[in-house]
Amino acid sequence: MKSVSFRTYRPGDEALIVELWNQCAVCDPVTPLRFRNLVLLDANFDPAGVRLAFDGERLVGCVYAVRRLLPMTGNDLEPDNGWIPFFFVDSAYERQGIGSALLREAEAFLREAGRKQLFFSAYAPNYIVPGIDAAAYPKGDAFLRRNGFSTRYTAVAMDRSLVGYVMPEEVRELKRQRIAEGYRFRTASDANLADLLRFAGERFNPDWARAIRAARRFAAACAISVAAWRTGRFLS
Repeated sequence: MKSVSFRTYRPGDEALIVELWNQCAVCDPVTPLRFRNLVLLDANFDPAGVRLAFDGERLVGCVYAVRRLLPMTGNDLEPDNGWIPFFFVDSAYERQGIGSALLREAEAFLREAGRKQLFFSAYAPNYIVPGIDAAAYPKGDAFLRRNGFSTRYTAVAMDRSLVGYVMPEEVRELKRQRIAEGYRFRTASDANLADLLRFAGERFNPDWARAIRAARRFAAACAISVAAWRTGRFLS
């Protein structure tokens, strides 16, 4: 690792980061537009949190550390928490201590900001992946565990192709039962939004409400906004 140098993000590094990202995280590729939206335009983005490793002009490693500068709801800045939404090292430079050095720099950045807990990926609103995919990235999973990370819960990416999807018969039967009991199922309308957003924010977390707002605002697919009603009251 003698020839490798470390520094923080500088304007113009984006193309190098995206290129190496797509070489390393082949199951979770990113476009320049998505990188801009999720990282550069994030209200909590701090260039000092992006730590880069170079061999000459070649980018060989990257880690992104972030802490909350703007509350997601109310005035809660989660002052104890810091996150690492992504990290990667060029496969040709693995096992040289580069990832560990980048992680130490990320930890120091967050520690200087007063953060006491560090989480991988569980950052909202702009999380990259729901968690480490041990099957797709066994080396990344092993790296995190060697450095003291442990599993808190199992997460699933919340999207699914509906091409070829068939509703299971037991679900059809349950729906028929609920309709007989007075429930109605439909896509949420503008008249339902206040109740829907309150329900999502209180029963799940504020990021669910934020995601629904964004989907409705940009007319994205709104399957998440299917509502169930009974006697005029929003249920789920």
